[in-house]
This record gives sequence, C-alpha cells and structure tokens, in this order.
Amino acid sequence: MRKSSFFFALALSSTMQMSFAHTNTMDVDDNDVISFADQNVKTICVNNWDTDGDGELSYAEAKAVTSLEKSFMSNKLILSFDELQYFTGLIIINSKAFYRCECLEHITIPEGVVTIWEEAFYGCKNLMTIHVPTTLKFIQPWAFYGCELLSDFDLPESLESIGFSAFANCKNLNSITIPSGVSSIEEGCFRGCSRLSNIKVDAANRTYNSGNNSNAIIKTSTGILIAGCSSTVIPNSVTGIAYYAFSGLSELRSIEIPNSVISIDGWAFCNCTSLENITMSESLRKIGKFSFAGCSNLKSIVIPNNVILIEEQAFADCYTLKSVTSYLSKVFATGSSAFLNCENAKLYVQGDLIDTYKATTDWKRLKNVEPIMTKMLVACNSQGSVAVNGGETISGNICEVEAMENTTNALVFTPNNGCKLEQVLLNGEDVTGQVAENSLNAVITKDSKMIVTFHNGSSDMDVNHDGSVDISDVVTLVNFILGN
Repeated sequence: MRKSSFFFALALSSTMQMSFAHTNTMDVDDNDVISFADQNVKTICVNNWDTDGDGELSYAEAKAVTSLEKSFMSNKLILSFDELQYFTGLIIINSKAFYRCECLEHITIPEGVVTIWEEAFYGCKNLMTIHVPTTLKFIQPWAFYGCELLSDFDLPESLESIGFSAFANCKNLNSITIPSGVSSIEEGCFRGCSRLSNIKVDAANRTYNSGNNSNAIIKTSTGILIAGCSSTVIPNSVTGIAYYAFSGLSELRSIEIPNSVISIDGWAFCNCTSLENITMSESLRKIGKFSFAGCSNLKSIVIPNNVILIEEQAFADCYTLKSVTSYLSKVFATGSSAFLNCENAKLYVQGDLIDTYKATTDWKRLKNVEPIMTKMLVACNSQGSVAVNGGETISGNICEVEAMENTTNALVFTPNNGCKLEQVLLNGEDVTGQVAENSLNAVITKDSKMIVTFHNGSSDMDVNHDGSVDISDVVTLVNFILGN
C-alpha cells in the first residue's frame, strides 16, 4: 500500500467559504435532516442510505455509511456534494467512487478519510474545488486524473505519498508544494499538467528536495528528477530524468540538461509541444523510449558521444526537426522507429562514418546525411597556400575555414616557386613530421588552430606581409595562438 495524504482547495467565493465554516461549527442533532444543495445528490443518498424510509437522510444515517461503492460513478447530473463532509464513518473514498462525474464542481471529503483510491475522481473535468481532510494519508494512482479545472491546492503536513498519475492531465494546475512528511512520490504524478510553473519541496523533507529553488521534485538519495515544470532549472546534482518528468508540459520552451545527467527515461519530455531548444548532457548514456516523442516544435537535437542506448520512438513525430547531430564514434542501431516521421531532418555525423549511418537501423531513415562541420583558424605566411578537403586555398592570411569535426581531414600545402614547407603547428603541436608530399591527414576538433610556415629566406614569418619580420608579426601570431 502506498502512503499518501493531502489537503487541497481552490479559492472559493466568500459566500461558499462562509457556508462551509457555518456547517462545520454549528451544533446539529444526529436525527436532524441534512439539507442538500443538489437534489440529484440527495436522490442518490436517500435511495442508498435512508434506513428509516422517511425520504430524507439524517446526520445519523450519513454517519453510518462506511462505503460509497459505485453509487455516484459516471453520474453526469450531480454538481456539488459538500454534504459528504457529514459521512464521517468513511475511512476511504473507494475506487471509481466519482469516476467521470463530469459535471461535479465541488465536494468536501469528511475528516477521518485516510485513503483516496484509484480513479476516485478520474475524469471529473469540471471539478474546481475539493476540500480534503487532514486525516488523509494515501492518494492512489489516477485518483484525480483529468480534473482539468483544478488550479491550486495545498498539501498538508500529514501527506505521505502520491501515486502514479494521481494528478495527471490536471491542465490548469499551476503550483504545488510538497510538505515535509512526503516519503513516496511515484513517477508521472504531474504529467500533462501543462500549466504547472511552480514546484517547491519543504526544506525539512528527508526524501525529496527542490534543488535550491529549481522548481522540480528531486529524490535526494538518487539525484533523480521526479517531476519538473515549465520554469524548471535542472541543478548539477541531478543524475537522471525520470519517466514522465516533463511529459505534456505544453508551455516548456527550452531546457538545459547539465552534464551530471546520465539517463533520460521514457516519456520524459513526451508531447512538450512548445519545446524548441534542448541542451543535452555530455555525460548522457541513455535516451529512453518516447522520451521526446511528439515534441512538434523541436528544431534540432545533438546526440553526445557517450550515449550507448536510444530506445524506441525516442524522437518520433518531431515533425519540425531540421537537424540531428550525432557525435557517436561507435554507431549502434536505435530502438524501433526512433526517428519516425523525422525523415526531412538532416543528419550530421563524423565524415568517415557517413556510410555506416546510412546502413544502420534506424539512422538510415534520415536520408540526408552530411559531415559535421566546424570552424578552424589557419595562419599561413605569404610563401605558400593551404587547402582543406579540396576547398578554397588559404594564402598569406589568418582566416577561418570549414573542416569536418572530430574526423580526419585532408590538408594540402602548396609552396610558391622557390619555397618549401617549413613547419605545421596544429593546436600548439608540431605535426610537420606527419606531412608526406606536402599532404597531411589530420583530425580537426572544434576551435582548432593551425599555423603553417613556408620557407623563403627571411620572409617566412612575415605574417603581416610588409616585407620584413618584426615584433608586429610576433604579436599577431601570439594573439592568434591565444584566441585570435
């Protein structure tokens, strides 16, 4: 049995608040008749629990009820049931007690109730207000699934757990505070809460934390982020993103996953329809099934080199995806249909692995495969020229050229008449000894720098091309080496 307890209430009108206070403070006789605001509710109560047959329900008769069973299940007529507070013999709100009571707007659960069972208020899409007692300890899975008009609620200190998908698809829910006593929060409890923007965990909670106001629920012992929202900033303490952690957050537009994260579990960002930008962890190893499926505004994705597993439909239905950049040095087959409906995206990979990707499931679904390109700074004196991968020649200048990143590039050095190649420095390392017949195959990384010197008397270091070698040439080269 999963432990949980909670209290939550949306703002009531002043009239309803006064009425609620009055009914809880006035003295009533057990034999008095309960006055129901909703006649449809009264009819059901009388038909089920009017033991003396007088056509009314007394406070004593309400107290004697120990189970609601399925008396209200799928009823499309009832609007309110604040009189439930008088059913003080209840210990549980049983499974599907108010399942798909789609017109129910407000209800008050009596003190003494400990458990709200599975799907008790499932699909109550017009439920705006629910008063939950301080005695409540367990909220079971799907309990409030699809209560679309709930916007705010408070959880009492007695709360111990929240079950799987307990508040899923509560689309107007905008804030949640987890009190100190909560010891179990199952994955997916807030998935599909598209407007959720504020999450806090009580600082005294020993099981969970919110990572220095990160607007997330993080399990302290594992560093797993259980639930996030549209304003979450993932802290460096997080090691993984749990199932459904951000699923269905339609207002999430960008997210940065720090390098501490090594796994993204299934459905983690599924159907985040406004998500455009995501920065992946360089330490990431697993991308779970459906983790980014349905992110219909995602424009680009970068797969870090450490990833060893991409599961089924991880990026399926990312219709506007324009580029997928993979830094994998060892290409592996992804899970089934990982890039389903992403066929128009360009795949950028290491140049020497293009054919491998084209032959590997599910990468070959992406038809347009090109090498990853990076910019390299080249300094060359005026006594020769340099060409990278057969491109435009560089001579007598410091300039930026394109090269294939993290893979072998072909460099050709062409001395002028009467000159010869003297030295090639790549990122500060002398690689002249690797040059054969004025050609060099070299791996170019991001932000690489190359200095090429051709020899012709005293002018081989005339970087500024003023006919002499002086201090200005040295300053130019030093600046180049240090960052240009």
